[in-house]
Amino acid sequence: MTRQEYTAKRAALLAEAKACIEESRVADFNAKKQEIEELDAKFETEADMEANFTALERSGSVVSGMQNMVQANGVIETSGTAADETETVYKNAFLKNLMGMRLTSEEQNAFDMRNAVTADNHSVLIPETMVRAIWTEMEELHPLLADAAAGRTYVRGKVSVPVADDENDAAWYDEDTETSESELTTRAVELDGFELSKCVTISWKMREMAVEEFEVFLRHKIAEKMSAAWAASYVTGKGVPAEGDSSFKAQPRGAVTALNAESGTLQIITPTGDGGHIAYADVTAAFGKIKSGYLNGAVVYAQNATIWGELANLCDENGRPLFIPDVSAGGVGKLFGRTVKEEESVPAGGVLIGNYARGYASNVNRDITVSTEDHGKKRRTDYIGYMIADGNVLSTKAFAYIKPAE
Repeated sequence: MTRQEYTAKRAALLAEAKACIEESRVADFNAKKQEIEELDAKFETEADMEANFTALERSGSVVSGMQNMVQANGVIETSGTAADETETVYKNAFLKNLMGMRLTSEEQNAFDMRNAVTADNHSVLIPETMVRAIWTEMEELHPLLADAAAGRTYVRGKVSVPVADDENDAAWYDEDTETSESELTTRAVELDGFELSKCVTISWKMREMAVEEFEVFLRHKIAEKMSAAWAASYVTGKGVPAEGDSSFKAQPRGAVTALNAESGTLQIITPTGDGGHIAYADVTAAFGKIKSGYLNGAVVYAQNATIWGELANLCDENGRPLFIPDVSAGGVGKLFGRTVKEEESVPAGGVLIGNYARGYASNVNRDITVSTEDHGKKRRTDYIGYMIADGNVLSTKAFAYIKPAE
């Protein structure tokens, strides 16, 4: 199973589990939860098997994790789990290399074999278990990234995503009538690959922490820094600059950017409440701009201050509160039955309503890697997280934005 297949299957199962929660189907939710856990276990096992095979293929000998063997009466017996041991050896080698520590011969052999598969001399391959942990933490820090996982692919090179602009409905016929032909008008959203790089700098004294503590620290810092930039691109990313424009670098294009670029900004609402506050009519108008079909699965995103300073104080014409606190669906509450999630990447004072699972596409050309650079005089080491990716809006009708009052 490829990472792309695993991510797509997991996102679909998570969506189904979420629906079970919203519909209070406890038994179905427990079943979906078990499916997700089994899928995670299967992917981890296959990833470890692939790593073992690569090691065997390149070394021409038994992988280090299978060295616990005894021979009795001509019979070879094994003890321990080779895949687990191999991954553990490499993870220790990876972390100790980043910390500037001496590797054992076994660790050095595992490190050299694993990194022989990359032509990049400036970065090393992160253990698969750490990559998954970083992605999980990134999606916890920015729930928008988790919601958009269903539209994320992992394909090398450029990706062209076809989008239907006008889907004709089926019709009813009698036995003697021939089905009419209709053309499906499509366009393509092109996804390229742009570099995302973030640096974590620590002192040499701090680098003396235990290997296990360093793993947690590094994983947290890379997830924190890269997720902030990655999530921001989904919202306010500027896209590709026009020819001759050097004011910004090419990057994914965010939903708010796409909505602002539309003629007449049809999907954008300006607050009409007193003092620039969001009014009841502004929220209903925003929900009304989401095209039918996209609303099922749409989420309300806003910063914490906007949620509790604006949305939580909204009332209908009879004075009844619109916002209902509820953490059971992965957010902080409900608004017109839709989950409200705290998302720092949305501009302060703004409210973004959108279906990222169906209305946004992204592609990771190269997954997360880490490179290091030492600064002897300052006794500092830079740890640079790096990935190549792109993203763009498939349909602006999947989004609506209540912009901050000016």
